[in-house]
Amino acid sequence: AVPEQIFAGTRLAGRFNIAPGTLVGVDLDRVVQGRGLGEQFRFDSMEGNVLLDHRRADLAGVRLKSGALAAEATLNIEADTSVRGRTTIEVKTNSSRLAGALSIAGSIAKPQYQR
Repeated sequence: AVPEQIFAGTRLAGRFNIAPGTLVGVDLDRVVQGRGLGEQFRFDSMEGNVLLDHRRADLAGVRLKSGALAAEATLNIEADTSVRGRTTIEVKTNSSRLAGALSIAGSIAKPQYQR
């Protein structure tokens, strides 16, 4: 049996945690402030659930935190590496609250973000 045959019907489910890290292609601070997309965003922690099912990945309940900023997301990555998903962003301080949302499309190598 070749690896493709061994893992063809395999489903893996679990949780992930990344701390700290960097998102490339988007700056969530700039997005929530309405100042464009930016280029990168450093976060303190990201965690969520992942389901791997025959070369497809579904990420759900993803929570990202960086200081006063918090984001929640879902993301689907297909076998052809195309991605689609959605994230909501919120920044809470003692005196204000900012919120925004992004849709995610494109490919895993070149995701595209839209407000």
